[in-house]
Amino acid sequence: DEKVGKENREKLQKAMNDMQSGDPQKRAEAQKQMEDWKKQAEAGNPGRKNDRPNPGGFGGGNPGGDPLKDNPADRLKTAELQLKTFKENRDNKALREKLGYTQEEYDRFVKGYEELVEADRKRIEVAAKANPQPGPKALNLNSGEKVGARGTVAGPQGASAGTAPPGYADASRKFAEEAAKKKSAGGNQ
Repeated sequence: DEKVGKENREKLQKAMNDMQSGDPQKRAEAQKQMEDWKKQAEAGNPGRKNDRPNPGGFGGGNPGGDPLKDNPADRLKTAELQLKTFKENRDNKALREKLGYTQEEYDRFVKGYEELVEADRKRIEVAAKANPQPGPKALNLNSGEKVGARGTVAGPQGASAGTAPPGYADASRKFAEEAAKKKSAGGNQ
């Protein structure tokens, strides 16, 4: 209440409740009101993004200076952690007094936040089912082909003698010489 005032806080709470309403007209009006407040706040504080020493916030974004791409799973994890904090502070009377909430209002807020987190969780599950990520290609291990280190299949052209492990270079060379002799002897018959 110190920064925004009790009246503005109550208006904001009403708008947030209206956004959760089942009535589409109330939701639309609340959305418009929120956008108007956002425009007023930005107009009242020009250059707001550039007056901070680290405009990217913690970590500073990526090297290009652009914000990182939105990741719904990360957003959900953040919301879940916030919900956990809200639940842990359920009996924190000093916090409720600072926020100007009664116990019932705080409980209603936490319940509403739980519903938002659950809705996000369901939205992410639906999106994951609609757009499944392709997994690795199944390997046919009965084909007789060489399987590479990264799970790729290569034909005989991918096979090579390779290099002997340390300490076995002489034995490998002798084996190759003997094999060449037998091959040339067998080829003359």
